Amino acid sequence: MVDLHVADSSIKSDRKHYDVDPLLSELSKIIWRETSAQDPSNFHLRGLWRVDYRYRPNALERDLAYSMVYAQARRIGCAYVDFASHDVDDLWLGSDSRKLSDNAPAALRIAALDTAFAELGREPSEMFHFEGDAAEKAVERARIICSAVIDEARRRGARRLLNVGVMGNFVPWLREAGMEYVGSDYDPALISGGINGSPVLDGQGTLDAIADADIVLATGMTLSTGTLSTIIDSCKQSKAALVLFAATGSFFAQTYCRELGVDVVLAEPQPQYMFTGSSRIELHRAP
Repeated sequence: MVDLHVADSSIKSDRKHYDVDPLLSELSKIIWRETSAQDPSNFHLRGLWRVDYRYRPNALERDLAYSMVYAQARRIGCAYVDFASHDVDDLWLGSDSRKLSDNAPAALRIAALDTAFAELGREPSEMFHFEGDAAEKAVERARIICSAVIDEARRRGARRLLNVGVMGNFVPWLREAGMEYVGSDYDPALISGGINGSPVLDGQGTLDAIADADIVLATGMTLSTGTLSTIIDSCKQSKAALVLFAATGSFFAQTYCRELGVDVVLAEPQPQYMFTGSSRIELHRAP
């Protein structure tokens, strides 16, 4: 049965505390190593903003309630966070996006590093462009992401899939391909009711759930919640493949695969699928 749960619109923000992921320090070191000889003005922050949104493009999807923190030097970097949980301050305008102070909010540091990484050359394995209205783009995005997951699963003989950061539009594609789908999320409505007929575990138990999975499909927002590094480590220990779908830190994709232990990344730079016009997804694989 399709879950048509509607979130309480009276909720204005959800300011949970998350630890800063150690990967942020690694990413900072990498971007400085790769760009220290470039013109510093390429990395000066010219724009910062936050978009709060509630979104459900079709009946298969959950009620999505998040904020996107954007940072712009020459290109736009992005970090997803809990709804209205981060403020944006013009204090940081003009700063070098590669080395914001540790006092800056984690989401802002992620978005700023993302715009800095956009200056690096990228060599995706595949590139997908798609257009359409909200519902059409949501379905096409799901098809592209899930096709890559299914290809990776078949290559490895994997069937048990854990989706960290549940997306309702992913479920039909993955189940129709014979995957045993289990979700993991912090949304109480999903934990109690599941999604489109599939179970959803409490996100607090994600690391334990990885031990029972052959392949993990995780949102790039796990970097914002401070859990991506532990997910990477847990996947290595359990020998589960790790696939990220990443609007958060989309320009980290190649580095994730080449240096930080992620197997596949489907990077979603701006404009993302919920916006009109042409969107793209870059597919990156570990060497």
